[in-house]
Amino acid sequence: MIIGIDASNIRGGGGLVHLTELLHNADPLKNNFSYIVVWACQSTLDEICDKTWIIKKSNRVFEKGFVIRMLWQWLFMGKQVQREKCSILFIPGGSFVTSFRPIVTMSQNMLPFEWEEIKRYGLSLFFFKLLVLRLISAYSFRKANGIIFLTKNAKDNIISKTKGNYSCTAIVSHGIGDRFYCPPRKQNNIRIYCTDNPIKLLYISPLEPYKHHDNVVKAVSLLRNKGLPLVLDMFGYPSRKFVKNRLCKLMNKYDPESNYLKYHGIIDNKEIHKIYARADISIFASSCENLPITLIESMAAGLPIVSSNMLPMRDILGANCIYFDPLDPNSIAMSLKEMIISDERRTEHSLGSFELSLDYSWEKCAKLTISFINKVADKYRHDNL
Repeated sequence: MIIGIDASNIRGGGGLVHLTELLHNADPLKNNFSYIVVWACQSTLDEICDKTWIIKKSNRVFEKGFVIRMLWQWLFMGKQVQREKCSILFIPGGSFVTSFRPIVTMSQNMLPFEWEEIKRYGLSLFFFKLLVLRLISAYSFRKANGIIFLTKNAKDNIISKTKGNYSCTAIVSHGIGDRFYCPPRKQNNIRIYCTDNPIKLLYISPLEPYKHHDNVVKAVSLLRNKGLPLVLDMFGYPSRKFVKNRLCKLMNKYDPESNYLKYHGIIDNKEIHKIYARADISIFASSCENLPITLIESMAAGLPIVSSNMLPMRDILGANCIYFDPLDPNSIAMSLKEMIISDERRTEHSLGSFELSLDYSWEKCAKLTISFINKVADKYRHDNL
């Protein structure tokens, strides 16, 4: 079987990590396919490993905006796939308008389906883009021959909102790279920390309104003003200019000398495991997620985690975390303090979440994903004999 992958709308973040790890861990002998053809922009193709059974296809159109890429897919994608004699097309980005069949698509983005989160962007161009994306995504899911969801929560949520007849679905979680795994280390008593040896808090996430960096900054400042020796390091792509401006303004207000509030911007994915290794506690304050990769990476890194109490975080972490309301800085501060002052809680939660992280494997993800793609292709072929 020849598998086509339309990755023309994948640029970075979790989507790129998923694509590169999926192809790195796939095996034509173990997973029953001949080769894979990938359509993507050149920067994405450069991140994909070179293997004899991976054929990379680029096009200048893939560097253009969303509308132009969709137009190209509608007019030319099907012909390209047929020319390469692909048995099936996998679209991990979720949305498609091509008439080629069969197609397996994937739900990686919950944002277009969460109205309360969409409203956080105000009447901006991105606000209307999300509304269009919601319509296209719902259309794509209804027209696909198979859909992969990352979590049961995402599956239930999206099916209820798109009201399609989904007879062929699978739940396949992302994995975690081996370099992230670090057994939980001994947790120190609060008394050993001081201004010269502060507790290092870590928040890795793109700057988006639903990630609530501003509330995390306020919470950490509350605790710092009460005498707790904390430093907050934030890493992430500044996706929205207004979010970055608001964050920088808050940081300057609470910590004009940059003593404990630090935003470092983008970090190379190849270096990110080193950042986890230097931290003491991981924070995750999002109110809208599918399966957050940085959260499960924090689990694998053996870090105690203080997290948003919204789904799917509660399903992922279970009892191995202290939760907070991401909309309330006081709630974040209380949960952080509870974790910080108790080395027993830090030990218990880091051990528990680390054990849960062992179930997330890219090899397992590749095996289940390609097995499902094979299943959909076989069903389509059988139905059309």
